[in-house]
Amino acid sequence: MNNRPIGVDLLRRLTLGIGVTAAAALLLCLTTFAAAPRREKAPNPHRQPDACATCHTLDNGKKLPITPENADELCLKCHDGRKAAMEFHPVGRPLDPEKYARPANWPLVDNRLACLTCHNMKVGCDQNLSAPPANRMMLRDYRSGPTASQPFCQNCHKAATYQKLNPHIMLLPDSDQIVEDKCLFCHEKVLDRKAMARTSKPSLKTDQLSLCRDCHQQHKDAMIQSHVGLKVSENMLAYMHVREVTGLKSNIGEQTVAQAKVAGNKPIRMVPGPAGEIACTTCHNPHEQGVFPKDSPLAFRAMRLVDNTRLVSPVHGQTWCRHCHDF
Repeated sequence: MNNRPIGVDLLRRLTLGIGVTAAAALLLCLTTFAAAPRREKAPNPHRQPDACATCHTLDNGKKLPITPENADELCLKCHDGRKAAMEFHPVGRPLDPEKYARPANWPLVDNRLACLTCHNMKVGCDQNLSAPPANRMMLRDYRSGPTASQPFCQNCHKAATYQKLNPHIMLLPDSDQIVEDKCLFCHEKVLDRKAMARTSKPSLKTDQLSLCRDCHQQHKDAMIQSHVGLKVSENMLAYMHVREVTGLKSNIGEQTVAQAKVAGNKPIRMVPGPAGEIACTTCHNPHEQGVFPKDSPLAFRAMRLVDNTRLVSPVHGQTWCRHCHDF
């Protein structure tokens, strides 16, 4: 993402050379991906005889054990979507024993799901490399082929009770009443539906990126490298504020952005994450239309329910990108 909007003069020069449609498409690519960090693939330390120090601290050549409390942080140093593929299952969530059946030898950490709940990390230390491991993901009690009695996920998720859930459909049919269980899928508590301002305290069960990527697998790597996690500059914050005031139709002059920057103006609808980074919710509102008052910033770009089954998000197309990018 560029630190400042691309000006109309550049668009005009590009348009003269390649045409309006191609120029807009090119600028969209430039502003979206130009500053994206390069993917630095992590070497695979599992089952490698000389890679123990990648995970373990060594004391005179002896591997010190990794505590369960530190295991998730260690795994996510590589499995972050940049250096290695992300894990798609939620971690850090409490396990409700009334809804899920966990095998007795599958550990929790502080009564919450962890990487090692399903993955037996010690298998990764097996240095018998005579043949590739059949269980590459190091899953516990893994069985495959005709001897497998049930799909792996049914160790916890029982087929009779486990159904696909869309937590974003949050209102009862033809009603303004919320389904509290949908709120509690992501939040520790049901928040104030009458809120007319952001509190910066969403009480999420875990970090926002983990919550979103657990379901939205198609975004998990690409968006993290081009948008999510990148620092939003002061220029861009000022630009986003001006867009909220002026709308998306006309281009914005650099002087207008500079004045907003000097005044310290920042967006109140599309806001960065707690560290000033682009978050999933900077662009996407995970709530259904009607959960919050229509004039509240929390209702901006909410998803609309169609035919009581399908949610439609307004976040798509080049016009939407003009909230941050001038082209």
